[in-house]
Amino acid sequence: MGKRGSMKYQIIKRIDEMKRFGQSKHMAKKEEKEKCLTEGRPWNPARVEGIFSFSTAATYKKEVIVFSEWAKETHGVKNIEDVKPMHVQKYLEEGMEKGHSPWTLHMRAAALSKVFEISREDFTEKMGFQLPSRKREKITRSRLPRSHDAHFSEKNHSDIVNFAIATGLRRLELLNLKPEDIGDDGIYVKGKGGRERIVPPIKKAHAHVRRCKEQAQKNGQEKVFSSVPGKMDVHSYRREYAQARYGEVVQRQDFRGKQYKAKDGRVFETKALYEVSRNLGHSRLDVVVGNYLD
Repeated sequence: MGKRGSMKYQIIKRIDEMKRFGQSKHMAKKEEKEKCLTEGRPWNPARVEGIFSFSTAATYKKEVIVFSEWAKETHGVKNIEDVKPMHVQKYLEEGMEKGHSPWTLHMRAAALSKVFEISREDFTEKMGFQLPSRKREKITRSRLPRSHDAHFSEKNHSDIVNFAIATGLRRLELLNLKPEDIGDDGIYVKGKGGRERIVPPIKKAHAHVRRCKEQAQKNGQEKVFSSVPGKMDVHSYRREYAQARYGEVVQRQDFRGKQYKAKDGRVFETKALYEVSRNLGHSRLDVVVGNYLD
């Protein structure tokens, strides 16, 4: 433990300093607005310094401590000031991939933004990432027909949609993909935690992947896709890729052998699961079975 104490200690201390129990949040917003006008700064009505509710403080403390444990384990982060927007974005994206509800994800984003004093724009719009809408009729994400996303047209974005289904890339991976990353043996990806992998496209989609590369080169584009639509449900396309890819892999006789039994009784070829897991950029078979092959 350093002089500043553990990450957990730093978080508890910061939240204690932010507590404004018994004070009026409405008045605090009014004061903040006046201060911004005086200093010539833009005013965000959704942002005000301090935490005014005991329950909010307790919830934020719990969520941020869980995040800190994840950040230490995956990125070696040990101090509050070392937390970066990319850490928050990756943590929330992982929650999306695990099927956590939009309400939970928005609450976590609010907690992390408040405690680490990071603007939401720094880990959303600026990084090509968007939290799922909380206006859906059901909480579970990516298990409804995509037509439920009435504000996103797959037809108008068919190139990137079909590419996502063909490759199973994450949102940020799609956004950062360059034409030269697409090779004959697959797609070179530098994913979470800087881990590199080669992603083999689904066989029937090889031609589409090649066309996207050629079109980007023809147009002189630095990236294959200039943007990823915010309302595009990337996780659902990763699920389609995983299921198609598993189907391709298990057809190879060398993958017959030890089997993996899921908690719900379903049985999978273990070696095939490992390969699909690597393709997706995951390391745990239970995550792939529970979130992609259900």
